[in-house]
Amino acid sequence: MSFGYIILNADDLEFRLGLTTNTDVFFGVVAIILIIVMTQRLFGWTLPIMAVVFLLYARFGTVVPEFMGGGLSNYSVDRIITFVYLSTNGFFGTVIAVMLKFVFLFVMFGVVLEHTGALGFLMDLSRALLGKVRGGPAFVSVLASGLMGSVSGSAVANVTVTGAVTIPLMKRIGFKPAAAGGIEAAASTGGQFMPPIMGASAFLIAEFLNISYVEVVSGALVPALLFFTGIMVAVWMHVRREGIGLVDEDVVTQSPRFRDVIRQREGLVTIGGLGMLITLLLMKFSPTYAALYSMAAMTALSWLTKEHRITPVKGITILKDAGTSNAALGMAAACVGIIVGALLLTGLSVRMSSLILDATGGIQIALLFGVTLASIILGMGLPTSITYVILAITLAPAVIASGVLPLSAHLFIFYMGMMAMVTPPVAFAAYAAATIARTGFMGTAFQALRMSLPAYFIAFGFASRPGLTMQGEPAAIVLTILLTLGVIVVVAYVTNGKWVGGRITYAEKAIVLIGAFMLMINGPLANFTGLGLVVIGLTRSAILSKGMFKLPLRSGRAA
Repeated sequence: MSFGYIILNADDLEFRLGLTTNTDVFFGVVAIILIIVMTQRLFGWTLPIMAVVFLLYARFGTVVPEFMGGGLSNYSVDRIITFVYLSTNGFFGTVIAVMLKFVFLFVMFGVVLEHTGALGFLMDLSRALLGKVRGGPAFVSVLASGLMGSVSGSAVANVTVTGAVTIPLMKRIGFKPAAAGGIEAAASTGGQFMPPIMGASAFLIAEFLNISYVEVVSGALVPALLFFTGIMVAVWMHVRREGIGLVDEDVVTQSPRFRDVIRQREGLVTIGGLGMLITLLLMKFSPTYAALYSMAAMTALSWLTKEHRITPVKGITILKDAGTSNAALGMAAACVGIIVGALLLTGLSVRMSSLILDATGGIQIALLFGVTLASIILGMGLPTSITYVILAITLAPAVIASGVLPLSAHLFIFYMGMMAMVTPPVAFAAYAAATIARTGFMGTAFQALRMSLPAYFIAFGFASRPGLTMQGEPAAIVLTILLTLGVIVVVAYVTNGKWVGGRITYAEKAIVLIGAFMLMINGPLANFTGLGLVVIGLTRSAILSKGMFKLPLRSGRAA
């Protein structure tokens, strides 16, 4: 009704631009209330509360102390409502435009992939490659979640799809329920950062920075691979420490053979669709055309299969499923539009960077810790793409002003917002995994955090080591990647591994982790200090074990 009013009176509204009536205000109030209520039902209280707070700030800004960003003036209710409702700075601003241009289309792309059997093919491929090794279902979980997460863009959806298969298999071969759920949650969360699609976030970042898709994917690829390398190492350490034996015979029997998997026609559809998408994007086709052509190719190729042909009836189902997912995201985007409108109206979006820089004294590391905390809090109740949009508008300018390169800054905030999915106390991905594993939520959340802890070290490397995002000289890029690889292996080891004959204490763990963090800071003093701390933290247990990397084959207590 409220938006129908705009459509029916578009000419009149354009003619009297800036001159509002009571009717305009009435329908604006109705629209805002409906959007806030619907967003709360779909995504919880976080985003609606933020929207209400910013509306109140626009109305009573002068009451707020200046050091907290107090407004320069109080705007009338009519002015606030019409600015959010009728201008191109509120509901119909940048956020909804980006969603319509990129996210909605790639949500449909993911739905088409799902209906053409792509998810099943990727799961079979992962099981064929890793299903028969020691602790195989856990490694299958990591690989399958990375492959699927790039397309789905949702950690919770990723857990639901892959976890339904991998979590019961992990429990069957000896993983405790919380550990099985934690591994799945950690891997599914990282899938959102995996190119080529990154859940459509690659295109959001490219739009905000006005750079090419190729630049974004190039910057995200190495950190994504390092993320999954860290989880793989953590899983391997966990398997050896807990003494989890060879895979169950039933699991071996159920694991498909690689030669059978690659013969699946669903694989042709999957590889053809994703291959065309990547090729067209590299050829500098617009994301819109690349996605449409790729979906058309998958539709045609689907007729090579019997079970996954996209018939007219299935096409309607795809449109319905994509529409349902996009309607929810559209509601969240409209609610974000309320926040953005209030920020632009009051000028707080411009002042926020200076306020943050003043609060942290201009110290980059302090600023990054503050942004990390804000990103995780904000990401606790929102989809990752929505979280990124808000952070890109509010916090990214401050990160860039502190000296971080623009691409690194945007990847940092996206990465940290993503990590809220596995960081207690909310950790939605861990909640979904705990439900499947039939175990306690908090234990699963802490296991997920433990498995993905190396990811935090990678993220802070974005700021001080541009080589991690493929920016800078080739030699510096290679050195940075090797250093980061060493850091994540050490972090995964001290948090999940155990030495023979020796036990690493919590104090030694803390020393090693501090040292590993300092190694990610670019500077000779920090690096030498960090290396010294890592050596000190590992020395005692290494001597007692007579070989730091000799791992036990039997079960043992956690380090």
